[in-house]
Amino acid sequence: MPGSAERGSSPTALPDQVAAGARRMLMPHLRDVVGRIPPPLHTPCAYYFGWVDEAGRTVAYRGPSFRVVTLVLLSAGVEGGSWRRARSVAAACALIHAYGLICDDVIDQDATRRGVPTVWKAFGVPTAILAADTLLTMALTELTERTPPAAAEVRQVLFGAMHGAFRAQALEAQYQQRGGASLRQALEVVDGKSSDWVAACCEAGALQGGAGPAGVELMRSFGWHLGRVMQVRDDVLDVFGDGREDVPPRRDDLKARRKTSIVCAALESGHLFQDELALYYRRPDGPHDGELGRMADLVERCGGRDWAEHEIAHHLRQARSCVRRAVKDRRLAELMCAYADQFTHQSVGDEAVEPAGP
Repeated sequence: MPGSAERGSSPTALPDQVAAGARRMLMPHLRDVVGRIPPPLHTPCAYYFGWVDEAGRTVAYRGPSFRVVTLVLLSAGVEGGSWRRARSVAAACALIHAYGLICDDVIDQDATRRGVPTVWKAFGVPTAILAADTLLTMALTELTERTPPAAAEVRQVLFGAMHGAFRAQALEAQYQQRGGASLRQALEVVDGKSSDWVAACCEAGALQGGAGPAGVELMRSFGWHLGRVMQVRDDVLDVFGDGREDVPPRRDDLKARRKTSIVCAALESGHLFQDELALYYRRPDGPHDGELGRMADLVERCGGRDWAEHEIAHHLRQARSCVRRAVKDRRLAELMCAYADQFTHQSVGDEAVEPAGP
């Protein structure tokens, strides 16, 4: 990444180059942090980050893109702060994010992530939970030992978001046990698990970068709106995919009958076909052959997709407005807006990036 971007000035880089620059800055530091984890938990932790296989053998990098964590560094530069000043905060956010996703995979019983077995599938549930806990403790070490001058404020922001995410995860499980959530409840979970977390990442980056109170608050709002965009977009991708004929929609949530935001919007639409969709969600047996395609069609007919696209467009406009008010450098503001735009047409899941530097 050009040095100018690290200083928060006016880069000419493209959004993909920003993410690549963030990975180059973060990767050596994360390797050092994970390298301090002793066996037997080092291997599953390194496996999550895509550096080794199940046996601990080095593989071509197949780890996360760090597209969300990059927002920490971008936020650090909104008033001219240095990316490097926020590197430990970004690394801590990457470790917390890893902790959350490993636990999510256990809770949801997802078997694959980035095209390979999830940590629990490769190493077993007990080891996966212990690996996740270990990554969380490493994140806490980063935040307590390496994040002056805004250490106390940064910790308060991120710890608060973590507590909110735990609450949202518990609510989601509770709603699932009761037969699903309403749209209002589904969005409460979205905000606890995604919107508030991305808001905290952006706020923490701005704090660590030395932004003033107004800039910090605007970056928090930017992250909150973008977090809503990200999760609703992922709900759309689960049902409909990204339009590529060679990559069918996963429909994991649809198959598991999780009432995501897009499904709840369809179920509350008042449309003629919502009763058929509701019956599928009440039925005790699994989907029949070809039925997932029919349910996806019903979600669209009942207006779920239209609701989601409107929601995405609205919150993206709000996010872009926050950036333009917070960032005085016009070219940097436009770059951050372009970076945010990526989340409207790509999954924000923990997707693989191949190849990448060490």
